[in-house]
Amino acid sequence: MSVLLALVLAGAPCSDSCAGAARAICCQRREAYDRNEYPRMLELVDREVAVLRAELAAGAEPVEPGSLRGLCSPLEAAVYVCLDWSPDRDCARRYLDEYAATCLDDPVERLRYHNLSARHALRRLDFAGALEHAAGAESAGRALWQAHENDHLGQRGRLAVAASLSLRAELAVQLQRDDMVPALVAELDDILAPLTAAEWRSSVAGNDTQVGWALLLAREAGWSVPDPVPRLTRALTTFTIERANRQLADNVRINLALAALQVGDFAAAGRWSAEVEREILNDEARLWWLVVQIRLALATGDVAATIPLQAELDDVAARSSQPIAGWFAAWMRGLRHDAEGVALPALAAYEEAEAFLEAYAHAHARLDSDLADRHYLLFGTTTRRLLGLLVEAGAVDAGPGRRLRSAAAERAAWTIRHARSRALRLAARAGCEEAQFIDSTPVGARTLRLLYFRLGSAIGDQSGPWLGLALTAEGTRGVVLDLPGAPIDLHRLGEADLQPWSEALLEPFFPEIEAADEIDILPTESLHHVPFHALPWEAGILLDRATIRYGLDVATCAADLAAPQGGALVVQGDDPYFASEASAVAAELAEHWPVAVVRPTRPADLGPLLAGEYAIAHVVAHGEHLELDRLLATDDRLLLGDTLTLPRRTLLAAPGVPALVHLSACRSSFTDAETLGGGISLAHAFLLRGARYVVGAVEDVDGEVARTFATRFHRALAVEGLAGAPEAWREAYLAASGEFSSPSLARQLRRLRLYAR
Repeated sequence: MSVLLALVLAGAPCSDSCAGAARAICCQRREAYDRNEYPRMLELVDREVAVLRAELAAGAEPVEPGSLRGLCSPLEAAVYVCLDWSPDRDCARRYLDEYAATCLDDPVERLRYHNLSARHALRRLDFAGALEHAAGAESAGRALWQAHENDHLGQRGRLAVAASLSLRAELAVQLQRDDMVPALVAELDDILAPLTAAEWRSSVAGNDTQVGWALLLAREAGWSVPDPVPRLTRALTTFTIERANRQLADNVRINLALAALQVGDFAAAGRWSAEVEREILNDEARLWWLVVQIRLALATGDVAATIPLQAELDDVAARSSQPIAGWFAAWMRGLRHDAEGVALPALAAYEEAEAFLEAYAHAHARLDSDLADRHYLLFGTTTRRLLGLLVEAGAVDAGPGRRLRSAAAERAAWTIRHARSRALRLAARAGCEEAQFIDSTPVGARTLRLLYFRLGSAIGDQSGPWLGLALTAEGTRGVVLDLPGAPIDLHRLGEADLQPWSEALLEPFFPEIEAADEIDILPTESLHHVPFHALPWEAGILLDRATIRYGLDVATCAADLAAPQGGALVVQGDDPYFASEASAVAAELAEHWPVAVVRPTRPADLGPLLAGEYAIAHVVAHGEHLELDRLLATDDRLLLGDTLTLPRRTLLAAPGVPALVHLSACRSSFTDAETLGGGISLAHAFLLRGARYVVGAVEDVDGEVARTFATRFHRALAVEGLAGAPEAWREAYLAASGEFSSPSLARQLRRLRLYAR
């Protein structure tokens, strides 16, 4: 919850901070703030800006950018009013644009602009945008700090860096990066420690409040983090005794009530809540106050008290500018019905929350599936509870291994498929409107889809129970599974060591597996790292039984229906190490197709790969998985030369791609085991853009292993044809697995995957 509006507007009297012809309007604006008249405040901002512009225009032609600086204060105040009070979601953006056009020549105003923009992006749950502006604020702040180390401007720069760290700490929690939080908080405290002068106390308290809020969110996720209460109590002292600001103090009191609720101190939660002045709360603060009150009433067994609170929460959510407010309202409604013991209304509430996530993701989220996927974990509480209720209501028997009735299993499968694919569909729709939908293709005869979803609520706990679903042409069967703990690197284990995973994940679906010729694997979270195709089965491995495809549950683009172009393309990176594999693959392909070999040195050389001119492409390159700000995985890319790369975003924007792509590059199909859908790897990007099959590696693969498998694969593909790519992959895998004298090299084949739409 923002504390910065009050910091902007409180403090200096208008006689000191308002000047010129607009002084009277400026003073009225501050009085409107004191009386909580926020719509009037925006009207006064517009009048104040118009008067200042007219005054500047009358006094100087042309108006120099620097002379517009007096406009920055009212514009800054307007942005905060929009963020905290306006139901118009475009309100803040309009004033930010005017602020950018007016104020950025001044270094301090540049800092403020980046912080304003970062907080606006955070409110919109645009985490990539928030990080970009936080980085901009930190860069400008450090420059100002270094240039004016011992004066007032230098301290402004120091505070800008602190604000960036505070925001990144909150983002680290939102994105489930618990490893980031301690370092960010420690660095923040080091930066704030020298700022003991009275003029900086409110800014320090603002940072304490935001970090305290981040720690509260972390505790909500079940993490072990430092106690936020001392930091919040210190901030409250500043905002009551030293600053006497009611809005800021109330925000902190709500946070302290939540902190007490988290540790079961219901009396303290009630005391802090009672001290809140409800009549001055904005919608965001009111939303959280109501959430705390409902949870407190449920925790103390007073379900009846939640009825008026829920009605008020529904009203706040309906008018709120916070894009996720509707989810909170549905979540609380589900909790209330859960406490009442009425399953059907609880199911309806959690399904409403799930529908809200679905609609919200496509209406608001920025095109970045890695962020959307990580952020989903925070909101997965309602999805997991919905599935838990479906299990409770639809269970045929009790205990481990209990089965679901078919109707409950089908509802669960629908929920999981949408949740799992949401981030990928969001990214795919940029180049294909059809891809915003779930794949509606019926399961074919003798085809099996295996879908897995964790039911446990604790973030980071990957042990059971999980829900496993077998989807066949005959229907859907669900089983509650008790899985071993979080997987280690299963690719390195011997087959005997993999047996527990086979027993937990595959044995419950023995009849379906034995009846299948094709198996599509749809994993989530930690199961992205499990080599299902290599798990022990009968006297061999699962791949002996059927062809295995790792699925992409996204609707097919209309363009995919066209017949693929002919011929094959080999793209060879400039590392001499790649020459052996590229020449061997080209020779194998040339036995059956016209082959072109490209050694690209500039982006234009990649045109044939990115225009769908070939049916088959084999790319030999280095793969790289990057991280920006250590908070989020960013653009994976193929390294083709010293300066030439092929990033994931370029693939997603390509006019077309081959029908089958073999990526002989390390980590080319890397999947994030800490996310629900796994994120978008380079292999996924090709699929999303229109490829039907992609071969990739989830980790590093030795060059000898890659070359041996590739030649085997293309040899089998010539016999099976494009439509038989899964069977060709199977034949190549089983043949190549017997060609290595070293067991460690043979096991590297487990890192390979065949992905199919």
